[in-house]
Amino acid sequence: MHFPRSTRLASDQRVFQEMADAMLPLFDNMRPVRVLVKDHEVFRRHPYPLAVYDCPFIGAAVIRINPTHARTCSFADMQDTICHELIHAWLHRKGLDGVGEFLDEHHNEWFVKKALEINDKRIRSEERR
Repeated sequence: MHFPRSTRLASDQRVFQEMADAMLPLFDNMRPVRVLVKDHEVFRRHPYPLAVYDCPFIGAAVIRINPTHARTCSFADMQDTICHELIHAWLHRKGLDGVGEFLDEHHNEWFVKKALEINDKRIRSEERR
């Protein structure tokens, strides 16, 4: 199911920021990460990513969302995308992004452990409803 979009990505960007901020309790209430919907060179690579986490220097953490993905994905897909990038942000802030066994260039065992932990919390939350 697709969720209604505004005609301006800036409005959607506010919704995506609120979405990211609402997930912060899953990440030890870390500081908010800025969410931007904006074209970037990384989105022209093949295969192009849906979003990327970037922290070029301290205090400048940002999740960049591919505008094409922002225009076409479902609400649940955007939640998953933002959660995925918040895991990268959390690992970076904990100093766990460059350690452990890697599954691929960008995902290590700590990424998988955090994803499983979040999935477990979501399942338990849904069972209580």
